[in-house]
Amino acid sequence: MNNDEELDLIQAIKISWKRKNIIFGIIIASLLIGIIYTFIFNRPEYNSNSKILIDKADASITEFVKSNDIITSVANSLNLEKSYISDNATVSFDKNTKILTISVSSTKNEEAYNIVNKYQEILKSGLENVYDIKVFNVIEQAQISEHAYNVNHFKDLLISVAVGFIIAGVYCIFLVVFSESDIGRTIDENNLILLGKISKENKSNSKVKAYISKNERIITQLKRIMTNIELNKRINRPKSILVTSPNYKTGTTYVVSNLAMRYSKLGKNILIIDSNLKSGIENKIFNIESENGISNLISEASISLEQINGMIKQSPISNIYVLPCGSVHIDEELLVSENISKILELLKNQFDIIIIDGEPILKQITSLGWASIVDAVVLVADYSKTKAEEIRKAKTTIENLDGKISGIVINKVED
Repeated sequence: MNNDEELDLIQAIKISWKRKNIIFGIIIASLLIGIIYTFIFNRPEYNSNSKILIDKADASITEFVKSNDIITSVANSLNLEKSYISDNATVSFDKNTKILTISVSSTKNEEAYNIVNKYQEILKSGLENVYDIKVFNVIEQAQISEHAYNVNHFKDLLISVAVGFIIAGVYCIFLVVFSESDIGRTIDENNLILLGKISKENKSNSKVKAYISKNERIITQLKRIMTNIELNKRINRPKSILVTSPNYKTGTTYVVSNLAMRYSKLGKNILIIDSNLKSGIENKIFNIESENGISNLISEASISLEQINGMIKQSPISNIYVLPCGSVHIDEELLVSENISKILELLKNQFDIIIIDGEPILKQITSLGWASIVDAVVLVADYSKTKAEEIRKAKTTIENLDGKISGIVINKVED
């Protein structure tokens, strides 16, 4: 097995393990179905048999032992339906060995035994009268069966578990081949960046420390995002970056916070604009108390640098600043107004890098306004939840706005 095949196998295991609850659920559900079937729906059937040796080998005996007269006599003697006897009793005659075999199945073991004996009794009388047989020796006497022949709980449960594993296996194959999370198959890999699974690595009460990654692999990928932005030929000295996503809860704030930290270590002054107008979180992460922010500025008729500076707050990290989301509800048309462009241009004169924590571009209009004016856009997807089609749609939306995508970050990838 070559390295690529090993990696594919490892990736397949990781994809399947992420759905382990569903896989285990399939197996358990199959086992429960097996339990219900074998203990409730599978009605036990008991079998009773006898074999009789006679002294005639007439071919017509085969038809005689199965005749309606014999069956009717057995049914009447036991107060049973004729059809019930026909369905459950089997009588055969071997001309070579001159052996009659009577076999009866029933849900009641004693009933099967009684039918065999009654059939045997009536047959003996009929054969003596019609065929004048002299020998009617029972060589295998009917017995009351203690165990149902069609019930094997262990076998049924084993089959149900096996079926569960087969279904789970098919599901795993479907996940690997058609997984909506397998974004790399459908997105240009040149701009694809994989981040590890988010983990609050520091148990400190400080949310800043909790959100800043110390994982070397993640830091390396964050640097790759920065390199993509810096080397993008369509961008001349990039200063403003929008971090957005196709849908909610993909980890944009995590990416924003860590990107800001990476840039700050280069000695740059960083401004984070919290553009999540409905659920701003940057002020909570950086422990900033402020009611005013970007929404207040957008809603103003006129904007001055003094107004903007009055709302920008210093974070606990010396060269990282935050412009909170604000407290004003604004109409959607204002989100694509000239105010956004003016705010961004004024801020570019004060900060080396401006990172905008944007709302999902397919869900809210806010990021549409930013995408058309920023220098670079980073699109963040959740490895296990975001569909490839959603990424393509978000990418197309950004490109239609003449936005410059510098990276598609697949977040929360299992290490």
